[in-house]
Amino acid sequence: MLECKYREERRPVCRWRGASKANYYVPALGCLGGIPFFLICLYSGNFYVALLLGLLGEYFIAECWFGPYMAAMQVGGE
Repeated sequence: MLECKYREERRPVCRWRGASKANYYVPALGCLGGIPFFLICLYSGNFYVALLLGLLGEYFIAECWFGPYMAAMQVGGE
């Protein structure tokens, strides 16, 4: 996870109060960000719009959860 030993560290991420939980926020935001693309895929009348905008956009947005989630799992096991 984020190793910020001193509150006065110069890295911007260490000055944020929620820095220790940042690995959990990114997967949640990615999940919520994929919802509009999923709805475009479901309700689009055109197959190509559903495929290219809906599924491809949803895949790129929603799959951002994997890296932070795995990092959180590795730190949680220590």
